[in-house]
Amino acid sequence: MRALYLASVALHILAAALWVGGMLFFVTVVLPALSHPSLRPSRSRIIEHVGRAFRPVAWSALATLLVTGTFNLFYRWTDWDSIITGNFWHTPIGNLFGWKVVLVTAMVALHALHDFWLGPRAAEALERGENSAATLRCHASWAGRLVMIISIAVVVLAVTFVRGC
Repeated sequence: MRALYLASVALHILAAALWVGGMLFFVTVVLPALSHPSLRPSRSRIIEHVGRAFRPVAWSALATLLVTGTFNLFYRWTDWDSIITGNFWHTPIGNLFGWKVVLVTAMVALHALHDFWLGPRAAEALERGENSAATLRCHASWAGRLVMIISIAVVVLAVTFVRGC
């Protein structure tokens, strides 16, 4: 069982690296590269295509994080009885985990809003030349930024969860 736990932790770390690393790569490399004058005319289309290509990778990473995170929690920290009775939530680790659950829930909801509503609507509006395209792109961009910020906060909580409690 310990080997399964270690494999789960490794997979959890890899999925987190893929999830957060993908967003950081996009912000620190892809977007600055697209500011080159020769790429400006295609910038929006490239962003849309890169986003669409990353979408299944990102959602697969999130699913992996949820499954491995749940397994890791029950292997190392608690059991269903402590969760249901509330005993777990009254411990320092339970309190910290509660905040992590809140942030992950907000992150997933915001990411879904970005991927399945704001992003596609912005791309469609841009393609049709609608006036709302710039506003929708701005909202999608801010949603993406918030997802990244929350993701980094989740990583900080995860490190604190494992190392700080």
